[in-house]
Amino acid sequence: MPATFRIEPADRVPDGARVCHYDELDAPAKERLPNHADPTGSTTSDPAFESTVRSCDLVKFTDYYRIERV
Repeated sequence: MPATFRIEPADRVPDGARVCHYDELDAPAKERLPNHADPTGSTTSDPAFESTVRSCDLVKFTDYYRIERV
């Protein structure tokens, strides 16, 4: 069964959080993030976000977004 990822806006950046900029994402995640950058959050089973979850706590796009495995 594929992993499920929750992508939601972050209201703050915790001290020590690993923040990646949108331009640092792998190409598949960079292509797909705009489709999931919703103010109410979204859920996807797209494997493109697997490497993002391993390397970043938050992604700076138009706002800060938390991407986590659920």
